[in-house]
Amino acid sequence: MLKRFVVTLMALCLVMALAGIVVAQVEAPKAKTETHTGTVEVKKDAEGNVTEVSLKVSDTKTYGITLDAKGKEMATLSDKKVEVKGTVKNSTITVESYKEVVKKVQ
Repeated sequence: MLKRFVVTLMALCLVMALAGIVVAQVEAPKAKTETHTGTVEVKKDAEGNVTEVSLKVSDTKTYGITLDAKGKEMATLSDKKVEVKGTVKNSTITVESYKEVVKKVQ
């Protein structure tokens, strides 16, 4: 009886160890810092509160902007061209820094 218990316990430990290895290998990819340039688009609700900020970088690619302090600041640049540096995860940028891209007059 004791021998059966010990064997069962060892088998359970082995299964748990293998499950931990598999879970560790399946973790989601980490966000990476990138720089993108595009036009700021802002959506507001009926009261004028910002509900969404995005960066349109091409006709086919738009990134969402996380609405933290920096993301909300970017809303003031609606329809302006900006360069954004931040971490990208699932097509959403968490902004580290941004600057308006101003055309140079020649």
